[in-house]
Amino acid sequence: MKDAGWSIYPNLETWIWMNCKSISDFAGRIGVAHKTVITLMKGERGTTKYVIDQILKETGMTYEKCFEEK
Repeated sequence: MKDAGWSIYPNLETWIWMNCKSISDFAGRIGVAHKTVITLMKGERGTTKYVIDQILKETGMTYEKCFEEK
């Protein structure tokens, strides 16, 4: 895993590193800017229902599993 442990959502971070080349790759898959994913994963601000829905669709995780905080 690359730079593991920086996200407040470890399950999402792990999924991304196991299934994508980078945060930018994941962001492209869900149709948002990589900065959107980074700020969400760092807990710097919230996001929209659209982004959450896209993340859950791509990962196949439940909301509870994906956004379980460490």
